Amino acid sequence: PAVFQQIQAAEQAAVPGAAAPAFAQLGELYAGLAEAAVAEGNAGAGERFYAQAVAAYSDGIHQGESAGTPAQDVAGLHAGLAALYRGRVVAVDGTSSAVYSELMTSEASSALQNLPADDARRAELERWQAEGLRLLLTDARRRGDVSVALNLIDRLANSSAGAGAADFLAEERQALVVRQALELLERGDRAAALALAGDAIADPALQAPGELRTLFASWAATAAMSEAGITLDIDVASLPDQVEAARAALEEVVKRWQEGAATRTAGAELQEKAGGDATAPLLH
Repeated sequence: PAVFQQIQAAEQAAVPGAAAPAFAQLGELYAGLAEAAVAEGNAGAGERFYAQAVAAYSDGIHQGESAGTPAQDVAGLHAGLAALYRGRVVAVDGTSSAVYSELMTSEASSALQNLPADDARRAELERWQAEGLRLLLTDARRRGDVSVALNLIDRLANSSAGAGAADFLAEERQALVVRQALELLERGDRAAALALAGDAIADPALQAPGELRTLFASWAATAAMSEAGITLDIDVASLPDQVEAARAALEEVVKRWQEGAATRTAGAELQEKAGGDATAPLLH
C-alpha cells in the first residue's frame, strides 16, 4: 500500500510541464516494482511494470525536450533509461541481446552528451557505452556484417573508451577490411578487392603456395541435348596472373579425355577467346 501511494503521488506529479525529476521518480518506482515482481516469480507483472518504467522515462524526455527543460535534467532521464535497458542486455541463459545493447548504448550516449564533466554518473555511463558497443561489434562480426562492424569501430573510436584502445581498434579495422576484400575475391571482383586491401592481400608472403592457388575466376557450363547426344560447353575465365597455368591445366584435362578409353569419343577440344584483360579458355 505504501508503494502504491507513492506511485499515485508520482503519477499526479509527472504531468505535462512537470520537472524532469518527477518523471525520473515515477520511472524508478515502476522499475523497482518490476524487479520485485520478477523476484517473486511473476514474470507477467514484471513485464508490465517494466514497460511502465520505460514509458515514464520516455514521456519525461519527450516532455522535457518539448518544454525546453535544461539539457542536464533530460540527460538524467536518458541515464535512467540506459540503466533499465542494461538490465535486459544479458538474458537468464547468458546470451546477450543486440537490441538491448543498442538501446543501452544509445541512451548512455545521449546522457553523456549533456551531463556535466564532474557528474558522478559519467564514469558508469561511459563503461556502459563501451560495453554496449563491444557487444554489438561482436554480434556484427559473428553475423559477418562487415559494414556494420566498421561503423561500430568508428563509434568506439569516437567514444571515451576509444582513446585507450586505439591499437586494438586499428587491428580490428584491418581484419575487417581484409575480410571484406576476401569476400569480394570470392565473388570474382578482384579489382575491387585489391583496391580495398591490396597491400594486405597481395603481399607475396601471405599468398598460398603456387600449387595450391586457384587458377580460375569463374566457370559457366551449358549442356545441349539432342538425338545425336549431349554437347557440353564450359566457359572458363582464368585469373589474370594465372593465364598460362590455367591453359596448361586445361590442355592436360583435354589430353586425358582424348586418350581415355571411356571418353575418347567425346570429341573434347580446347578453344580460346579474348576475355577482358586475360584469356578465357572455352572448353567444349
